[in-house]
Amino acid sequence: MSRLVDARLGQGKFRDELLIEFNGKCPVTGLAIPDLLRASHIKAWTQADNHERLDRNNGLLLAAGVDAAFDKGYIAFSDNGELLVSSRLSLFHRTALGIPTGTYTLQREFITPQRRQHLEFHRAKYGL
Repeated sequence: MSRLVDARLGQGKFRDELLIEFNGKCPVTGLAIPDLLRASHIKAWTQADNHERLDRNNGLLLAAGVDAAFDKGYIAFSDNGELLVSSRLSLFHRTALGIPTGTYTLQREFITPQRRQHLEFHRAKYGL
């Protein structure tokens, strides 16, 4: 039971760190309503080791719909932060989710060397 409590406390810290790093807004959509933002793991909790699960470099702060698309491999980010979109995601759905329809790149400061490694893992998992 104490492990579960520790994990939940760690997840709160993980989210808090991402809220600070990303200035309280989704870097893709600009949404700045904390209740609608998700502390998204790049390398899924089930595939990450204990350190990676709570490491902010394994996370992105994303709007809920963007998080769902990222989590299911509809979108990914290149090593330099360029948004990659799966052909499975139509332009209509991309627009509905608030995902930019033109070229989009995460701000350079968000692409740490550790985060780059996790993004590479994510891309490989989903073939993007």
